[in-house]
Amino acid sequence: MLSEKLVDTQKVLDYNKPFDPKVLQLYNHWLSSSVAFLIKSLEKLVKQYDFLNFKLSKIRTTDHKILKYIVREPAAQAWLNALNHYFLYGFLKDIDEKEIPLDLNFIDYIIEQINDQSLVTSFSCNIDLNLNKYWLRVFFGTSILFENDKITEDAKEIISQSFKIIEQYNPALLNEIYLLCPSIQFIQDPSAHPDKIVSFSDNLIPGCIYVSVRTSQGFLCPYDLADSIIHEHRHQKLYLFEYFHPVTDKNNLKVPSLWREELRPVSGLFHAVYVFQNLLDYWLYISQYTANAEIKNKASRNVQLSQERLTQAHQTLKNCKLTDYGNALLTEFQETLYRTLSIEGENIVL
Repeated sequence: MLSEKLVDTQKVLDYNKPFDPKVLQLYNHWLSSSVAFLIKSLEKLVKQYDFLNFKLSKIRTTDHKILKYIVREPAAQAWLNALNHYFLYGFLKDIDEKEIPLDLNFIDYIIEQINDQSLVTSFSCNIDLNLNKYWLRVFFGTSILFENDKITEDAKEIISQSFKIIEQYNPALLNEIYLLCPSIQFIQDPSAHPDKIVSFSDNLIPGCIYVSVRTSQGFLCPYDLADSIIHEHRHQKLYLFEYFHPVTDKNNLKVPSLWREELRPVSGLFHAVYVFQNLLDYWLYISQYTANAEIKNKASRNVQLSQERLTQAHQTLKNCKLTDYGNALLTEFQETLYRTLSIEGENIVL
């Protein structure tokens, strides 16, 4: 059980599924750091707003296992990161350069969560689908549109099918998605081609992934939506690792990437490799086990394209300055890719 594998004895979640011990350890450390940052941030605010002193005392005396569960929420993480930006710069703006006001009401939300007896007695692992939460959406201004309740309801079946596909491919991966990605937002990008499948993550909103569930042609194929979910989960997982173990140095060197037309920072290329290494394995699995000819062809194309791009990306990263941790991951990537490269025209898993 998860509670038996945590670094300390503070139970965060009661979810009776296996997890990677390394991921659990880092995740629990990250939650502990988030709780410490929450209290430190409130202490700073109290110096400016005396009326917050009572609320700070309430939060300080709350069991940390409850606070961990509260800060696990992506909206709480986004609010904490917004506070940090206020402390550093004195202001915060969205992508449209519109100023976002300081939000002290979120502290009341935290108090409400603390007082919620159901939260105290029952922790669970679940994923919120497209909930209209201010701190999950405010940063994006008018550049991103969020789907309405009707689309959300209609998309639930495709989401369910996508989760089943992921579970069939790799049950442990689905467990990790539930752990690290407790919120999924359904979006449209007005600047993108109407038939393009869009997804993204932001390390300022850890735990939330943003995916399109439809194009101008209708709702996505569940296999493509599963691809988007896995894709963004991998970004989230690497964000967690990078919080403790950076993979690149701090230089601003930019390098070519076959996934983008423009040059990318080394860290961006590393993220691409980390993501598509997993997606290569996913589409290879689909190509081998699906009976649907159209999906099989799609999977085979994705496998070939990923192999080609990963091979070149590995060569680029070999010539970049990585940390010891980054080099260790890159070596692991290269070995994994070697085992799935085409041999005599066939994909062989060694």
